[in-house]
Amino acid sequence: WEISVSSEKGKGTTFDVTIPLNLIEGGNVESTSSLTGYDITVLSRDKDYAELIERSLSYYRVNTKFVEIRDGNYQDIVSDTIILDLDRENKDFFLKMMEHCHVSNFIVCIKGIYSDLKEFFKTKENVKIIYNPIYPFDIYRYLYDINGDEQCEIENRLNDLTLDKGFSNIKALIVDDNYINQNIFKTMLGRLGIDSDLASDGRVALKKIEDTMYDIIFMDIQMPGQDGYEVTRLIRANERYKNIPIIAVTAHAFKEDVEKALNSGMNDHIAKPLKFDTLVKTISKWINLETKIVIPGEVKDNINIPYLDLKELSSRGLNFYDVKPLIEIFVYEVNKELSTVEKYLEDNNINELQKIIHKFKGTSGNLCLTDIYINLSKIDNKLKNNVEPKSIKNLFDIFFEQILVLRHFLLIENENGKNNEESFGEQELTVKDIEYIKELINKRNMTVIDEINKFINQLKRIDLELTENIIMDINNLNFKEAYEKLSIILEKINGEKR
Repeated sequence: WEISVSSEKGKGTTFDVTIPLNLIEGGNVESTSSLTGYDITVLSRDKDYAELIERSLSYYRVNTKFVEIRDGNYQDIVSDTIILDLDRENKDFFLKMMEHCHVSNFIVCIKGIYSDLKEFFKTKENVKIIYNPIYPFDIYRYLYDINGDEQCEIENRLNDLTLDKGFSNIKALIVDDNYINQNIFKTMLGRLGIDSDLASDGRVALKKIEDTMYDIIFMDIQMPGQDGYEVTRLIRANERYKNIPIIAVTAHAFKEDVEKALNSGMNDHIAKPLKFDTLVKTISKWINLETKIVIPGEVKDNINIPYLDLKELSSRGLNFYDVKPLIEIFVYEVNKELSTVEKYLEDNNINELQKIIHKFKGTSGNLCLTDIYINLSKIDNKLKNNVEPKSIKNLFDIFFEQILVLRHFLLIENENGKNNEESFGEQELTVKDIEYIKELINKRNMTVIDEINKFINQLKRIDLELTENIIMDINNLNFKEAYEKLSIILEKINGEKR
């Protein structure tokens, strides 16, 4: 094997490792699964689909049989489990089959654009939902849930984290002025069972710390007004908070940046974009918890959203549905500033362009929009080295085209989602619901977030920016501002009805 190193002063060091591996051909691996001989019936309009499942599950030595979907042909099915290839047209067929068929367990395979079906069927205890295209282990994992197969339990555990029970007792504070970064971080902590609060600036952070004793604080460095260093110094000035671990979260990992963070009173630092294993190790280190880290298995999302790195996303314990609404906000925010970027580009305004590009670079990295992140990193580095913006217009054009493609994809995806909501009976948002949400806000009742989430898709369709700002206001305890914004949404609803 070989290791090579290249360094550039002020920028960092790159290590390359080459490891030769021998390919073993012709090896046979047989499953020791206790599901050997298990009977699965595949119901679909497509025989090729059933054959694909049969080939996929051959390793586990289960028996599969194809039955074409036709009215009434499910009466005589005898099987341990039915796998149904479900679409909008055969939903009624499935409901009838559940009522009359003598099979106790169902695995329903649906397209990602029919994701609301998961809500539709979640009350059915004997139904498991998988998104197409399916993967053998996805089915096997669900069969384990149904049957308690020991071998599958071992394989299932390999795709998880072995965590100290103390993780579920941790209360964390995330201090970051970027709504998207806040929610990526909060979701990742949620995967660990950690409850977290959000603060968008130093003022809100200090107020929350007064009201709640946190076990750990994650502090962004670059924030408007008081930066992370100053907020940390103010926290440490109070003897009561001298032992709370404060972790710097920064895109800069140079020695001087780390030293500055430590000198301000922080305990450690983690780099953006966040890595799941680094996050777990850091928390374990400062709260003295034992953790066996195994990176979560790759999330098998069937929707290939442009520029989204699913492998990187799954390494953070996230999936497409975690980040889709945040990607929508990212595209919205970029679109708002495109005309400004074009003006600064025309004027060769390096400083202002660099501020905007640096912000979008960090956000795209946290969202695992890897191709966009790489291109913006190139622009950011060029601008830092005072390269004339007009001379790298080709990189800006790539960025503009990437956002256009992403926006087009989301428009199509949301239109499909809207059709599904209409087909599968999403709860309708009424004026009465809005009034109840306003009442909760007026009482400063934080359960209002759960109430808003019931109607989040409909609220976003009415006004995406207002909805996201309402949630941010509530998280930052700005109830008056949230109340006023919700009143605007109510006016829009009433206007539509007129």
